[in-house]
Amino acid sequence: MERAGHQHEQHGKAQAAIELYLRTLELEPLTETIYRRLMLCYAQQAPKADAIDAYRRCQHMLSVVLGVKPSADTDALCASLTRAGASPN
Repeated sequence: MERAGHQHEQHGKAQAAIELYLRTLELEPLTETIYRRLMLCYAQQAPKADAIDAYRRCQHMLSVVLGVKPSADTDALCASLTRAGASPN
């Protein structure tokens, strides 16, 4: 699923990738790499705040289900997107 979504991204089909990633998260809500791909896709579109919302969903799921925090990579991506103008609301 991740590979198919990435192919959509490479062909400029961010919305198709977003839809695929969202379906993937319905089945596997703890797949942190999918949250990162979703964040990147959302960051290409407006409103960019959706990217931060995806981070928060990831953070919540990992915390509630596994009792862990997002990885350093996911935190760094969120920080980068926030600096780039994706308002954390």
